[in-house]
Amino acid sequence: MCCRTVDTTLKIVAPAQGECLRARGRVVDAGRLLTVCAADVWAVDSAGQERLCATLLATARNIDLGAARPPQG
Repeated sequence: MCCRTVDTTLKIVAPAQGECLRARGRVVDAGRLLTVCAADVWAVDSAGQERLCATLLATARNIDLGAARPPQG
């Protein structure tokens, strides 16, 4: 199984200022043909406070590589 990107939307909502960045991703829906994923990126300051700096929504097309092979025999 492999995936090919169908659509990606990235929204930058604030400067990424801080000590480090922390990203959290998740699968919103995994269907037979399409998978929808989302992610948020947070800037973390020295006190540990997080500030949202970007958000992403992506759709990928699931491709079954085994189904594309011709039958052997």
